Formats: sequence, structure tokens, C-alpha cells
Amino acid sequence: MKSIGIYILASLFFIITSVNAASFDSAYTSIQAKHCQLLESDRMGSAQSCASFGKIRVRVIEGDLRQSITLIRKGKQYPLDFWRTVSPSFSTLGSLIEWRYQKGSRNTPKGMITRLNVSVGEDAKAIKSYLVVSKITAKDICVVGKISPRAKQNQIARKMVEISSHMKCL
Repeated sequence: MKSIGIYILASLFFIITSVNAASFDSAYTSIQAKHCQLLESDRMGSAQSCASFGKIRVRVIEGDLRQSITLIRKGKQYPLDFWRTVSPSFSTLGSLIEWRYQKGSRNTPKGMITRLNVSVGEDAKAIKSYLVVSKITAKDICVVGKISPRAKQNQIARKMVEISSHMKCL
């Protein structure tokens, strides 16, 4: 009897997560320097404006060999502060942002996933590549999680976006 209950719960979980996954889709924008416009630059770093998604503008920030993203919606800036929320180590962003949205609502993303390559230790070639998950709600835009390198890293990050509206900001 107990095993039947576990089987039913497992089946329900599979059905719910399958239906939920089917209701989300992805779009991608580039954050490579060649696709962005340089706004300002000095010895300490730079700021670049990259492709918007929906009503959200994207700014790539670099300072002291660390990169992060600031999202801008309706004139309000939402700094994601990867050097605080993910790692204080030297870092570089991946080349794309993955925007997750519910099907039929492309211009209203629920979250974004960004790769952040972080230096590990003294060896400049030793890199740990995180996927950073940020939620986008009517009130907040903030980092809610970082996924360490592992099998199914992308799928885990996508699932996290889908439930991110209930998660606390880091």
C-alpha cells in the first residue's frame, strides 16, 4: 500500500513538472562586446548597453576584472551584483542571456539565466562555470540562485526560473 502511494506521488510530480515545463519557452540575446554599445570606459572598468528583451534593458558592467549585469525596467536599475551574489573572484560573463517566459507572453520574461565563469584559486586557467538564475517579477529583479557545474545544469537552471517568483533574493 505504501509503495502505491509513493508511485502515485511520483507520477503526479512527473505530470506536474512536465506540464509546467511545457508552458515555458526560451529566447536568447547576446551580451558579447561586439554586439553591445560602449557607454563608458576608464582604467577600472566599463559599462555597455546590450540588446533589450521586452521592456527590460541590459547593461553589462565590468570593474576590477569582474563582470556583472544591471537590468533596467521603467527607468529603475536592478544591479545583479554577481561579485556579491555569486563570487567575489575574477569573473567573465558567457556570451548569451537565456530569457525564460511563459508561452504566449514572450515580452514578459519570468527570469533569466546567465553563465558566469569564475576564477578559482591562484591558477588563472582554473575556472568554475556557474549558471546564474535571476527572477523577474512585477516588484523584483534579483539573483535567486547559482548552479554549479554538474549534469543537467541547464535543465536545473530552467526549472529554478519557473519557480523563482517564490524564491528570496540572494
